[in-house]
Amino acid sequence: MTVTIRYFARLRDEAGRNSEVVETSCSTVGDLWNNRVSGLGLLMAQSLVKPACNDEFCSWDTLLTPGAVIAFLPPVAGG
Repeated sequence: MTVTIRYFARLRDEAGRNSEVVETSCSTVGDLWNNRVSGLGLLMAQSLVKPACNDEFCSWDTLLTPGAVIAFLPPVAGG
């Protein structure tokens, strides 16, 4: 299935891109994260990242669906 992945803040810098469209056989958001960590060499620990699916926060166990837009959001600080 094809999904879109969006990266933010430090993850965007680590991935070297804002987003990507990938063909994947991963079944969950967590599986997709692990796939992209190894594929892109992401350094941030999963425990620090908040996933979202189709503009709603989700769990790592959320099942992927064709055409889903997955966002990986690291902690950010601002003022």
